[in-house]
Amino acid sequence: MTMIAVALSGVTHAQNVIKKIHLYSQSSGTVVSDFPVAPFNVQVQAAAAGMTLHLPGGSTLPVPYVAPDDAYEFIAGFATKAAMDAAYPSGNYTLTGTGLPTASFNLATDTYPNAVPQITSGTWSSGGVFVVDPTQSVTITLSNFTNYASAGVAGYETFEIDTSGDGFKKAVATQAVFGVTASATPLTSVTIPANTLTNAGVFKARLQFNTFTTLDTTGAGTVALFGNYLEFWIATLAPGTAAQSQPLISGQPANRTGPLGGSATFNVTINVGTGPQPIDVRWYLNGAELFVFNNPKYTFVRNGNALNLTVNNITAEDVGSYYIKVVDTGGIINSSAATLTLGTLTGPTITAQPSGHILATGSSVVFSVAASGGNLTYQWKKNGTNIAGANGPNYMISNAQPAATATYAVTVTNGAGSVTSNDANLTVAASSNPGRLVNASVRIISGTDANVLIVGFVVGGAGTSGNKQLLIRGIGPTLTGFGVPGAMVDPYLEIIPGGASVAIQNNDNWGGDAAIIATGNAIGAFALPSATSKDSALLSTLAGGVYSAKVSGVGATSGTVLAELYDANPSVFSASTPRIINLSARAPMANDNPLIAGFVVGGATAKTLLIRAIGPTLTGFGVPGAMSDPSLDIIPGGATVAINSNDNWGGAGLITATGNGVGAFALPDPNSKDAVILMTLDPGIYSAKVLGVNNASGITLVEVYEIP
Repeated sequence: MTMIAVALSGVTHAQNVIKKIHLYSQSSGTVVSDFPVAPFNVQVQAAAAGMTLHLPGGSTLPVPYVAPDDAYEFIAGFATKAAMDAAYPSGNYTLTGTGLPTASFNLATDTYPNAVPQITSGTWSSGGVFVVDPTQSVTITLSNFTNYASAGVAGYETFEIDTSGDGFKKAVATQAVFGVTASATPLTSVTIPANTLTNAGVFKARLQFNTFTTLDTTGAGTVALFGNYLEFWIATLAPGTAAQSQPLISGQPANRTGPLGGSATFNVTINVGTGPQPIDVRWYLNGAELFVFNNPKYTFVRNGNALNLTVNNITAEDVGSYYIKVVDTGGIINSSAATLTLGTLTGPTITAQPSGHILATGSSVVFSVAASGGNLTYQWKKNGTNIAGANGPNYMISNAQPAATATYAVTVTNGAGSVTSNDANLTVAASSNPGRLVNASVRIISGTDANVLIVGFVVGGAGTSGNKQLLIRGIGPTLTGFGVPGAMVDPYLEIIPGGASVAIQNNDNWGGDAAIIATGNAIGAFALPSATSKDSALLSTLAGGVYSAKVSGVGATSGTVLAELYDANPSVFSASTPRIINLSARAPMANDNPLIAGFVVGGATAKTLLIRAIGPTLTGFGVPGAMSDPSLDIIPGGATVAINSNDNWGGAGLITATGNGVGAFALPDPNSKDAVILMTLDPGIYSAKVLGVNNASGITLVEVYEIP
């Protein structure tokens, strides 16, 4: 037996309900079959919190709260009727709760309807969907509910269609209950009015036959019933509307083992052929549909052809068979079933320790920890004392003052134990040379039109004024001397203010300019060995504001190019001196052409940065061919191993709040596959390397923001 929390269909007006259900599906005019997994269900709904179900023989089960439905309920699914009856035998059941009246249910004798629900008219596609013209009224003929009006049997019959609004429902009952008028005649047909359903869609429909063994609608309300439930799908295709290709499952879910309190993910890949994305996707556990949206129990991520379900905070009730149903106007496909089994929860292990820093007064710092183990909780400490509200894997101090100087550590806990990190020492003091961005570079293959490399940057900072001189270079031919193949032969550099389309400065060939040589030597830029090389470079004195450095190939040529941005006076600093506070680069990339943004944290103290690799969210800005799943690595200069990595940002509240604070555009979907890292870095050289997960490619935006 496996219990799963899920909304109960059919009778919903009574507050205490027990049902024994046989589930069917229909995919043609003649074929009605059992559900593919667990076609027998016991469904329980309680009137209030803290109620307990008492089974014949004395065993008991608590009825849990289900947040998405705001109800107390569960379903137990079984592969056979014999297995269901063994776990929930015939007899009398009760629901009890402190201060609540006892609800009694008679399930001593099976009274399933004799008839199997079935649609006996209309057109079915070869893919298994019932096809209607939504612009016309359509009448659907139903099989006869033979037990409906039998002597001594209370009956209830419903026909329902899920829509984006209130849905469509017809119902009859032998008694005037649940707001349904009593009728001596069952529904033998249902007419759906024209334009009730939108065109080119799919809609889940249900036909339910129920017979009651307990029916008390007074007081709290008590209902016990036996039912035969049919699920089928309606596709709406007006004349001239072509059906989609029937979906296919190209990657089946695999069996998973998840620790108690941990998580497990089922991965499914679909192929929708020549049609668009599937219109409807449903996950099932032991035959019962899971409500995966706005439900903390599940995380459902749908990205292109990948449909992934994560089961969170695993309990014994989550064990069982999972499968997915994908439906479009061309048909239905069920994945194979994958089993979730319960593993042993182990204590947490810290895989990345928090780091200490020297920080300038008024700056921000982020302490971070990475840990393995299920169902983790965090508690940060300052000098061994718990910090109120510091309960995530990251802890940030903004506008740090000398009083923040201390040792910081975090204790990570789950149901199997706890572990405390190493101490991270923080020193906060006034500095005449605080940490800041002084150099940035981006290397990528640059092409034409939308494939041109554009590096955006912002000059400014709170309380600054005046101008800032920058050395900006577009390096192509000189890269050949560093062993870079396919270097751009003749790059052309333009500086364009934000909101403008006309460059305020440009350069084709740098021409051995003496000022550029002197500045480059002073700041440590690698030398351009030939004054006649076709590399581009210029010194630019800019007022505070937003700018773009565009590097294109002369004559619409393409090739690998390095765009560089240097603070021309990195040793000159005051609180009012403008500086580089943000940079970004957008370009098409693949794993054999990765997007790499290099940057230098200058000064004598650490600096906190927000670094983002944006792919899927670009689609919302009308960018075609956006990267579907970028990953982000931060690699120190001279190293090959990342000191921080992120694949999917996960909707972290700290990242959202920090991004809002520096004016970064919002990431509206917490489940998007964009990658984000918030971290504090000591002075030095770093690279932000972006790759495509599973060798994905596409247009990607990498961004680096200074956090005050």
